[in-house]
Amino acid sequence: MEVKKIIKNTALPTVIMSGLFLSAFLVGQPAHAAKNDLGTDVSKFQPQLTNNSGNDKFSIAQVGGSVHGWTYEQAPYSNQIYQGQAMNYHMHNYIWLETGANQTQTKAALDHFLSEIKTPYGSIVAIDYEAGATGDKEANTANAIYAMQLVKQAGFTPMLYSYKPYLKAHINVDEVLKEFPNSLWIAGYQRSGNQPDYNCFPSMNGVAMWQFDDSPRDLDVDLTGITDNGYTKNTNVTPSDQPIAEPQPVKNDEPKQSTWKPETYTVETDDTLTAVSEKTGDSVATIVANNGISNPNAIYVGQKLLVNHIKFQQAIGLNQKVRYVQPGDTLTRLSYLIGDRWQTIVANNPDVFTNGYYSTIYQGQPIYFYR
Repeated sequence: MEVKKIIKNTALPTVIMSGLFLSAFLVGQPAHAAKNDLGTDVSKFQPQLTNNSGNDKFSIAQVGGSVHGWTYEQAPYSNQIYQGQAMNYHMHNYIWLETGANQTQTKAALDHFLSEIKTPYGSIVAIDYEAGATGDKEANTANAIYAMQLVKQAGFTPMLYSYKPYLKAHINVDEVLKEFPNSLWIAGYQRSGNQPDYNCFPSMNGVAMWQFDDSPRDLDVDLTGITDNGYTKNTNVTPSDQPIAEPQPVKNDEPKQSTWKPETYTVETDDTLTAVSEKTGDSVATIVANNGISNPNAIYVGQKLLVNHIKFQQAIGLNQKVRYVQPGDTLTRLSYLIGDRWQTIVANNPDVFTNGYYSTIYQGQPIYFYR
């Protein structure tokens, strides 16, 4: 993730932040989160909370997410909330929202996950919008605002998380801030350290919280004291009966999900993965990815390997196909649409995915797969 526009002093723009937690049953000293306090955000990849700065005051846990209408849970979420409670943290929430401009999918996701929130009314529920945007910037913006409206209607503090370049490219930020001032949680990473270096701050209007590091854990700084919401301020919030306009039906012109139909190669005497690669045309990395091979030196005679590449295709009738990257495409979305595991897509397209899963892809790039 790139470092954003540098600011020359520590005077930060008006900003806001979020946090999450169930304060009932707290024991011991009360938690206090305030302006410039430090904390973390966590998902299933960080099942245990840790005090990264030595003086953390809050943490933000992922409830779950939606990818084009498919919702998934985060198993550690409840335990993360309870851990934070025991550590006297102000706990908050975020939801991964990869629904592009589809408000119907957004409503289904928010209805589902808002019912699972385990933090007080008034605490933060951030919308993580960093993948899946469409080419229609205004429609993306309307969808993000709609998600934040649903959060507010449910009695929580809405925030919008992303990276500055992604927001600038896909969201009309001024429209978001007009309805939800100081509601941005922005990622922009410094080189190292568990204390924020404000020379690396991604300066833009409306930032309330800054995620300043993601190695090995996501570290955040509360720039306005918003992590007090639901704990020592904004504590009298309750769900609202005020209606929100129902989403309009979205025409689904996306290609249907494809199903991978590989062929089977049977390992022969003296075969190695290199030999199988030469016979089939699949790269060694593709064979490993498609077959979950943990030890490349331990294939055995008679083992069945799924293959799909060029040389073997000529004998079995498979053809090389291509999908060109479209606005809003991500590796996850490509995996869904093509029907291949993401590891297979990466292995088949090394010129595109030069940094593996973390590669940046661009509109118009060819993504090859085999059927």
